[in-house]
This record gives sequence, C-alpha cells and structure tokens, in this order.
Amino acid sequence: MKYLLSILISCCTFYRGNTQTVSLDSVLSWAIRNNPAMKVATLETSRQMVLTRGSSDIPKTDVSLMYGQYNSIQRNDNNISVVQTIPFPSVWVRQKKLNKELVISSALNERVTENLLKYEVGRSFNHLLYLKAKSRMLSQQDSIMRAMARAVDFQYKTGESTLLAKTSAEARLMELANQRRRNEADRQIYLDKLRFLCRENFTDIHGEFGEIIPLITIDSTGINENPLITFAAQQVSIAQEKAKLEAARMMPDIRIGYFTQTMIGIQNIQGTEQYFGSDKRFHGFQVGLSIPLWYASFKTRIKAAALSGHIAKEQEEGQMLMLRQQYDQVRQELIKNTNSLSYFRESALKASRMLRYQSEIAFRNGEIDYRVHLLNLQQALSVEEDYLNTQYEYNQNIITINYLTVSDQK
Repeated sequence: MKYLLSILISCCTFYRGNTQTVSLDSVLSWAIRNNPAMKVATLETSRQMVLTRGSSDIPKTDVSLMYGQYNSIQRNDNNISVVQTIPFPSVWVRQKKLNKELVISSALNERVTENLLKYEVGRSFNHLLYLKAKSRMLSQQDSIMRAMARAVDFQYKTGESTLLAKTSAEARLMELANQRRRNEADRQIYLDKLRFLCRENFTDIHGEFGEIIPLITIDSTGINENPLITFAAQQVSIAQEKAKLEAARMMPDIRIGYFTQTMIGIQNIQGTEQYFGSDKRFHGFQVGLSIPLWYASFKTRIKAAALSGHIAKEQEEGQMLMLRQQYDQVRQELIKNTNSLSYFRESALKASRMLRYQSEIAFRNGEIDYRVHLLNLQQALSVEEDYLNTQYEYNQNIITINYLTVSDQK
C-alpha cells in the first residue's frame, strides 16, 4: 500500500512539473545548471585545477639490487642502490605556469559555453513566442474566414453568389487549417528543443512577444571582451608557455643516489689484513647530470611550440574579424527592422485594421463582392503577418548582438 501511494505521489509531482509554464529567466537558469555541455566545461576546469597540484612532477625513484660475485670470489655480495632523477627547477616553474594558463583557459571555455547556450536558448524561446503569436494570428484569420464563408454560403443559397465564390472560401479555410497544423507541429518541435537544452519538463512558456529580450549594448567595443576572443587570446598564452617549457626541458636533469653494499673478504686497512663479513656494510652517494647530447629533437619541439603560438595568434585575429563582420551585418539588420517596426506601428497596422473594418462593412452592405473583400482581407492580414515576422527578426537581432558583445566577466 505504501509503495502504491509513493508511486501515486511521484506521478502527481511529475504531472505538476509537466503542466507548468515557465519564463525565459527560468529556462536560462535550468540550462546553465543542467545542460551537459555546461557540466562538461565545469568538470574540465576542475580537472585542470587538479592537474595544477601535480606541477612538480618527480620521476619514479630507481631502486636496484646487485647480488653475486662483483667484489671478489664471494658469491653473496650485494649492493642496494637508490637513485632519484630530478628535473631542472626551471621545468617545474614553467610547468606550473602552463597549468595555471590551462586552468584560465578552461574557465574561459565555461564562459564561451554559457554564452553560446544562452544564445541558443534565447533564440529558441523567441521562436516559440513567435509561433504562439502566429497561432493567435491564424486563429483570428480563421474566425474572419469562417464568418466570410458563412456569408458567401448564405449568398450562394439565396442566389446572390456563385459556386466558385463558395468553393474559394472553403479552400481558403482548408488552407488556414493546414497552416495552423503546421504551426502547431513547429511549436512542438521548438518546445522539445528548449526542453532538451535545459533538461527540464514543462508544458509551455510565457512572455510577451514584443521586444521580450532587452538590448545590452550597441557598442561594438564589447566584441573585444567576448568570451570567444578572450578564449582565443588565452590559447596564445598557452602556446607561449609550452614553448618556454620545451626550452626548459633542454636543461640537464639532476641525479642523486645512495648505495649500501657488502665487500665480503679480506681488506688491507693501513697495512693490516682484516676480514669483513656480510654483517659489515659500506655506504656512499652519487651525484650526476643527465645531459642532452642530441639537441635536434628538443629544437624541433621548441620550434613546433612557437609555430603553435603563431597559429593561435592568427586564429585570434580571424575570430575577431569574423565576430566584427557578423556584428556589422546584424547591426544593419537591426536598424532595418527597427525602421520597419516604426513604420508598422505608426501607420501600416492602423491602415490595415481600417481596411479590414471598412471592407467588412462594405461586404455586408453589398457594396463589394466576395473577391474584392477577400483581396482586401488578404492585403490587411499580409501587413499583420509582415509585422509579426519583422518583430521576430528584430528580437533575433537583439539576441545575436547580446551574444556578440557580452563581456567575459561575470
């Protein structure tokens, strides 16, 4: 019974979670917290921070045993040696600096991922609002066309209209029904995409379609602080540190050792013969350097690291040019759509509503026939649809500009 009750509670909770409508802020918060790409970027930063602790990497200690006849005829002499190779200190210094640069790079990659995720979520959210607004527009058009179809059907029955006009009105209704089905299918597709981005279940979104996204800045200098640019610049620093690390590895490695051994047999100590057994051990130490005699491979790696730095610099400049070109293009589109919105709001929408109202009255009074009324309605509705599309493009322009000019600083 308790098990059944828990299942019912879980089902109710899941149902509640699926019936909620959410805002853009909620979707963005979920996406940043739940999206796999963000989790991977965060884990990569943690991984690099862990690797930083191992910057002073010491090679394995060499412990060896030599046993047998290496001092005399005695067969059970033994020598135990412990040798440790230590990289030149500058290697540790350069490795630590490189690891710090990699941590910074991973943190910047988090910002790149987050900025891109916000961009994708914002565009999907705006597209959903557009599809909802289009659904309302199509519903209004459907109501208008149904009223017209009823009027034409009545006129046909009374002999005031033709079968062609009646068939045309019915065809227009079927076309609108198909558009509404397609629009609903698109709405479901983008709703699923938004759920996928934020890994949360919800039924729908809410928000006003008109200018829901605020413009952060229209200043192109913000591109210089875009996470993509700072991330690309960081790759240059990483390449430079790698080149310095390869140069440091050319320095000799330091070898320090200690040994303890037996010398079973008779030894002449200051003119006196003395016997030393296995209980007597002799000790010593050794110090040496591992000197690279063949510099070709080191020079090759240093040169390759330097070339990587040049590549990273070119990529940074290319990234900057690409973002500036994209910004200039979107800014021109934003100006175009801003002017179009002003045109629609100041004159076109008022004129289309007036045209629709006057055409409806004229059609009812018999001053115009079905064909003229339909043309007037199509013209008026076309203006409203163009306004909807312009508002959608304007919002997408704002989202893109925010994406391009957002600072990498939280």
